[in-house]
This record gives sequence, structure tokens and C-alpha cells, in this order.
Amino acid sequence: MKLNQRILILVAVKAVFLFLAAVLIFQGLIVQTFNALEEEHVVDRANLLKYAIEERVAFMDDMVVDWAMWDDSYNYVKGDRPDYVETNIVPNTFTNLRLNGILIANSSQIIHESFYDFENKKELIVPDAAKEEISSYLWKLDKQDSWKGLLMIGGDVVIYAAHRICLSTGLNGSSAYMVFSRYLDKEDIVTLSTHIRSSIRVESSRKRIHELYPDAKEIEEGTYLGKKSEGSIEGLVQLYDTDSLPVAIVHMHLDRTIYSVSKTALSYFITAFLIVILASSSLFFIVTKKYVINKIKTIDNLISEIIATNDLTKKIEIKADEEISNLSRHFNHMINLLHKHRTYVIEKAKELQIAYGDLKKLDELKDDFLSNVSHEIRTPLTALKSYAQLLIEQDLGKTTKEQEEALKIIVDATEQLNGFVSDLLDMSKFEAEKMKMEFEKTNLNELVKEVVSEFVASLKKIKGRIVLRFDNSISTELDRIRIKQVMRNLINNSIKYRGEKNLLVKIGIRKKGRLATISITDNGVGIENENLKKLFSKFYRVDQSLRRAAGGTGLGLAIVKEIVKAHHGRVEVSSKFGKGATFTIYLPL
Repeated sequence: MKLNQRILILVAVKAVFLFLAAVLIFQGLIVQTFNALEEEHVVDRANLLKYAIEERVAFMDDMVVDWAMWDDSYNYVKGDRPDYVETNIVPNTFTNLRLNGILIANSSQIIHESFYDFENKKELIVPDAAKEEISSYLWKLDKQDSWKGLLMIGGDVVIYAAHRICLSTGLNGSSAYMVFSRYLDKEDIVTLSTHIRSSIRVESSRKRIHELYPDAKEIEEGTYLGKKSEGSIEGLVQLYDTDSLPVAIVHMHLDRTIYSVSKTALSYFITAFLIVILASSSLFFIVTKKYVINKIKTIDNLISEIIATNDLTKKIEIKADEEISNLSRHFNHMINLLHKHRTYVIEKAKELQIAYGDLKKLDELKDDFLSNVSHEIRTPLTALKSYAQLLIEQDLGKTTKEQEEALKIIVDATEQLNGFVSDLLDMSKFEAEKMKMEFEKTNLNELVKEVVSEFVASLKKIKGRIVLRFDNSISTELDRIRIKQVMRNLINNSIKYRGEKNLLVKIGIRKKGRLATISITDNGVGIENENLKKLFSKFYRVDQSLRRAAGGTGLGLAIVKEIVKAHHGRVEVSSKFGKGATFTIYLPL
């Protein structure tokens, strides 16, 4: 296939790919953007709805406060105005105030109740069950002066407000309350629809939106996105009573103006982008063919000949524009450099291969040396420790107290030396990336308890204690033996560096996102700030007499870091000098 044909196909494929990619990307961006705008529109309408309902509740609260602070109301509940009801709570009162119910009650009984349908101008008969439901709310009023909001009474949503009946001066209050209520009726719904400029439907329900409409998407607390159609979108708003229990679901039906705009914008964009792609691709092909393709073809043929013959002495000779001439000249210069250095590179490669073989042998010798040395050291150490223990236990004859103390020092020293050999081997394996981990599902809480139980005797001797604080059961994949080694090392450090205080170690296990955290906090001598960054380095030990006296190889914390790192976790330390330290291990769940 000719070069110009290849370029043409490449340009065409690239144009199609760019067009499809751009369409998909911008379609996604536009749809996502306009979906977000639609959701914001639903949230805005929902907030307007909630605000409008709050206004109605506030208005009713203002009315009930006015009546509750009326001296005649106070005198009525005190028994000084027996004609109060006949004079004030009449049908015109309900019509003028647009109320369905007026109650006067205290914490033990309803003193007066009147229910009226102001639209049909007739008295309302409220079922006894509904009255009991009203009473159940009234008995909660003892501890506060006012109460307002929404209630569900007899399956209907009611706007209500209650206030303690007091003198107008506010200096004295009775134990009775004035309660105003009104059903959320058709007129309210029409008014709310006008206020938010959307048609609404109120569905009284004790269930939450996600229970009745599991496919609805929550876009804000209490506001959901419901069904979508080509022309409209449904918003769902949860209304709650004063006990934060659901009382109703408001269905808002909004026009999808934003959706229509997004479709139009997308179609305009696709058309414009297609024209730009076709025009730019055609122009690119024409210019490329005229000024570049033919000359590149010549250079390509010459380069192919050089590659085929592997002859780096050949030169490319071509007369063209400055850029193409420079390209051929630079290529010739590169060929000369390659010719000069090829032999040098081959020789150095051979030297590197030999050096690599030597390094590999040295590494193998180091591993063999450490393995043999550790074996040779451990064998006499084991014998030394065994015989020392036999002497301590007086199996080989009686020993004096001074001899027994000396033998205990020998046992401790052999254990320290054995620990040093183990640490050295572990560190060597980590450096050589030969440390094998056996991961298994493990309950962290149980694992930590097992490790802590090993320190009961030693803690008793120093009058120390460990306090455990766990979340609920936390399990993760880990190497039990190695994580126990980490825990033992950190607890041993707390014991070694406890100072003069009675030791207190707090171990906590928590979940933090997708991580499990193990924190070990003690009240020991602490660590200076300048030493914190170097604490996990190999063979590093803080220069303090107390720490030197405690012994150790300086490898313990370095091994802790490597073990945690092998679990894809991390370990951090914080400390206040003289007040203790906290080591925190983060392990993935």
C-alpha cells in the first residue's frame, strides 16, 4: 500500500476515532452536567416547598402564641372566665383563622376541644382514635413552652402549633396549652404548587421514600429523584413530624426544560464538531501529501536499506526543505555515532554480564554465610542455655545464690544473642526479598489478646498492666506469626523503656475507612523529636543511658517496619518526651 494511501486511511481513522471519542466524552459531560442541573433544580424546588411549609407552621405558631398570651385564655384555664369558649371559640373564629381544630389541654386531660370544617361550615367529628393520637403528643409538652410542626392524625397530615397559656406580661404561666391545628388540604396544596411553580401531590405515609420507592435516587437528605420521562421529572420530598418520623411524601412533577436544552445543545455540538473534523482532516491530508509524504517516503526507503544491510557506513543524501534536509543530516550524524559506539557498548555489556554474575555469587555467599553462621552460633548457644538452666534447677548439683544469679545472667545473655541472630537473619531476608509470608483470615482482636496473655507474668513482676479497647470484631488477611512478632516487639519496648513509673499500656483496635488500626500507647520515657524520624532505621538506637541499659540490637523496629510494609500497611510513631509514646499500625482490610 502506498504511503499516501496509508496516510489517507490513518487520517480517516483518526478523524472517525476523534469524532466518536469527542461525541462520547462530550455527550457524557453534557448529560452529566445537565443531569446535575436537573438535580439542583429538584433540590431548589424541594427547598422552596420545605420553606413554604415552614412559613405556614410559623404563621400558625404566631397565631397560637397570640391566643396563648391573651389574659382571657389564662383566666379561662384558671376558672375565672367560664364564658370564654362560647364567646371566643365560635365558627367565625375557625373561618377567620382558617383552622380545623382548637384544643386547650394540660398534661393529664383535654380541657376543651373544638373541630370545625371552615370550608363546608360544619362541625367536624374527630374519631376517638385520632383524639388519642393527638393526646399522645400533648402529654409531651410539660418540659417546653411551645411545640409546632406536622403530625399525622387519623391518616391525614396536620399542621399544628402549641404554646403554654400565660399572662400577657409573661410573668406567670399555667400548666395548660393552647393548640391550633389545620389539615394540609387541597387549598394548601394548590398554594404550595403555585409557590414552587410545580404541580405537587401529597401522599400521607409513615414509610420512608426508599421503602416505598426503592429505585428513587437520594440527591439530598430527604429529597429524592423519582421517575423520568421525556417531558417531566419527578421529585420526592420526605416530610417529618416533630419526633422525626415520616408523615408524608410530596410528589413534585417538574418540566424537563433543562433536558430539552441539553439535547439541542448536544445535536448542535455534534454537527459543528463533525464539520470541523472533516475540514481539518482534509486540509491536513492535502498539506501532508504535498510537502511531507514524498520526501519522507524517500528517507524511509534509504533507512530501510540501511536496516536491511546493517551497514552503518551508508549516508542519506536528499535535497528538500530546510526541515527535511536537517533531518537527513542529523540522521547521518546519528549513524556515525552509532557506528563508533556499537563496539564499545557490546564490550561494556559483556563486562556488566560478568559483574552481574560476580554480584549474584557474592549475594549467594552472603546468604550461605548468614545461614551457616546463625546455625553455628545457635548450636553452642542452645547448649550453653540448656546447661545453665540445668545448673539453675540444681539438676547437676547444688549451687550457691551467687552462682545462681550468675547463671541467670548467662541464660539472659544467650537469649539476647539468640534474638540478635534471629533479627539479623530476618533483616537479611527482607533485604533479599526472600521473606515468605503465610497470609490467612485472622481476627485481630483475638490475635492481640493471645499476645497480651504472654506478658501476664512479666507485667505482674513490674506492677504493670495492659488495657484493651476494641471495636467490634475486626478480621483481615495477615501472617499471624509475623504480626505477633510486631506486637511482642512493641510491647517489649514499652516494658524496657518504662522509666520509674508503674507501666500502663493501652492497646486499641479500630476501623478507619478501609484500614484496621492497632495503636499501642505507653506512659514510659518517650522519645525526643529529633530521634523520631530515624527510629525505624537499621541499627539505630537513641543515645540515652536508659536505652543503652535496656539492651537490644537496633533491628527490632526496622523489622517491625518491614513486616508491616510486607502487609501493604504502614507504621507511625508519635511521642512527648517524658510522657510516653504511641505506635500506630495501619493494615488494609
